[in-house]
Amino acid sequence: MASVKIKVTRKKGPGSGHWGHKGRPGFVGGSKGGPGSNGGPGSGHHGHAGIPGHYGGSAPSGGSASTIIQTQTYDVDEDGILKGYTEGWERQGVSNARVNVVAKQLAASTGIAEYPVYSALGMWSATSNDNEPIALALQEAVSEEFGVPTSKFQARAIQRWKNGKLGKGVLDHTRRMTREEERKLVRQMYEDTQEKLKAAGVEHIRLYRGIRNTKPATGNVGDNISLESNAMQSWSSNRDMAAKFSRNDYKTARSGTQSGYVIEIVVPISRILSIPSTGFGMTFQDEFVLLGSKTGYDDVKLIDISRE
Repeated sequence: MASVKIKVTRKKGPGSGHWGHKGRPGFVGGSKGGPGSNGGPGSGHHGHAGIPGHYGGSAPSGGSASTIIQTQTYDVDEDGILKGYTEGWERQGVSNARVNVVAKQLAASTGIAEYPVYSALGMWSATSNDNEPIALALQEAVSEEFGVPTSKFQARAIQRWKNGKLGKGVLDHTRRMTREEERKLVRQMYEDTQEKLKAAGVEHIRLYRGIRNTKPATGNVGDNISLESNAMQSWSSNRDMAAKFSRNDYKTARSGTQSGYVIEIVVPISRILSIPSTGFGMTFQDEFVLLGSKTGYDDVKLIDISRE
C-alpha cells in the first residue's frame, strides 16, 4: 500500500452574499440587477463574469489563503491488480472542496467556462442517466469521443430527450456546453485520470457494482455472466459499498425493484474515465467511472445476490 499527499493552495475570501444569495466561497460574484430581478446577463464584479440569471456573492478585497490536502492511497493485491484506491480531502474553510477544485482545474485545462463544468460534476452526484439532459448529453459525448456504444436503455433515453419528451430540459443556458466542449471535457478527465493512476504502477483494477432490478440476476454466485455496459458507468473499488447499492440502502432504485446483486470485474486501467479528483466520481463511494466496452458487453462475475 502506498500513499501520497498533494497540497492545493487557493487564495480566497469567505464569499459574502447579496440579496439572500450566499455566494460561492472564494469567488467574486456577479452583481444583482436591482430589486426583484435575478441579476443581469453576466454582470460581473472586479473582473468576474458572474453567472447570468443568478444573484452573485460579492467577495471582500484581499482574502485569506486556504490549503486543501488531498490524500491518495493505492492498494495492490498479490497478483499485481489494483484493488483499492481511495482519496481523502482535508479542507480548511472550504465548502464542497473537491468539486470546487476539480471544476476549476478542468476549466483551466480545457478553456471551458467554469460554471458548466461545475454543474456537470454536481449533476453526477444525482444521476448519470435517467431523464437528466446534461447527463444524457455527456453519455453521448463519451460514446462519440471514445468510440464506445451507449446501452439500449441510454439510446432510448437520449432519443426521448432529442424528441423533446423529457419536459422542458435545461432552461438555464449557463449550464450548457457545446458538443465540442463536452467531448473536450471528458477527454481531459480521461487524460488526467490515466496520468494519476500510472503512479500505482499497475495495469489492471478490480471493481464492484451493486445492481437493483425488478428481475433477479441470471445465474448463481460465482458464475460469469454477460452484462450490457453504458457508455460510462459507476463502479467502486469497495465491495461493501457496492453491496449497499444492491440492497438499495441509499434508496436510489426505482419502485418495484426486489432483487439485488453484486458483480465484480477486472479491467485495464486504460478503461477508467475518471475518479473523484479528476472529474466524475464520489469520494465516499470509492467510485471509478468506467468507459463502456467496445462490444457493448462486459464479462463480469456474480459474487452476491440479495432478494427481499
